[in-house]
Amino acid sequence: RTGLLLGSFALTGVEDIDLSAYLALPEAMDFVPTALDAPESHPPDLHVVPDPDEAEKKLAAAREELAETERTADRATEALTAADAEVADLEAKSLQVQAEIDELRRRLEDHEEEQDAVDESIAEAQAHVEAARDEVSVADAARAKAAALVQSLT
Repeated sequence: RTGLLLGSFALTGVEDIDLSAYLALPEAMDFVPTALDAPESHPPDLHVVPDPDEAEKKLAAAREELAETERTADRATEALTAADAEVADLEAKSLQVQAEIDELRRRLEDHEEEQDAVDESIAEAQAHVEAARDEVSVADAARAKAAALVQSLT
């Protein structure tokens, strides 16, 4: 039973209280309820209710996905354009460097040819020096011979 309490009360936990003063039916104080058989319980009949806005939600989600993929594609296209420009710049730089290398090789070949010509000139000059030494030796020997002849005749 419920609804039998007429007013509020407070307890400190040490005194006894007469509950009959607070109950509408004091005879109900010793009442012991009898247990009832519980009614047979069946699981509730549940079923899915379709979302009335499902088509609109799917369309909105698809549009958002399309917008996101378009942004991704735009970023990828920008990255591709930048990469293509970088490749073009590097190819131009490569051609410039290769042209400089070719020019340096041509200049090196010219210097090597010039070095070969200088080496040949040195070899010819050394040959002339040796020939001149030989002539000086022959002339010195002839002078010494003439001086000895003059010495012996004087």
